[in-house]
Amino acid sequence: MTAGPGRSPHTAGTAEGAGGSLTIRSAIDEGTSVELWLPESAAATVGTS
Repeated sequence: MTAGPGRSPHTAGTAEGAGGSLTIRSAIDEGTSVELWLPESAAATVGTS
């Protein structure tokens, strides 16, 4: 996953989407850690690779 326009990949930020909230955290101390918190409905749509 890449950072959007005007966003630094090393800057933590939060964005609220329809049906739930999306939280992206980049932890430099842990390398590059990105955590996505999605509602079950969105998680089912995204799925896992």
